[in-house]
Amino acid sequence: MFTQEAATTVQVTALLTQFDPRLNQDAAAPYKEHRGGIGLLAMAMGKGKVRKNEKVANFEPNKQMAMRTIRPFRTAVISFNAPPGKYSIIPLTDKT
Repeated sequence: MFTQEAATTVQVTALLTQFDPRLNQDAAAPYKEHRGGIGLLAMAMGKGKVRKNEKVANFEPNKQMAMRTIRPFRTAVISFNAPPGKYSIIPLTDKT
């Protein structure tokens, strides 16, 4: 959690990775069948002081800044321009 608010718009990049199934000796090809789906979602949470353990109450499409849909990839990356304010970056899985 970052509690410092930027004074200007900044470029934000978030990266989520998962275990590479090729490193598991019990897994056989095709390896994509051994990977769970992952993705990322960034949402604007308005302005104001960042509160510890503040959570997103529900998904609001108009507040979505960036999204990488759930896919069985090893890495999910999103990048977006963030004006001053609060943002939540949410990891997504197909196991929820």
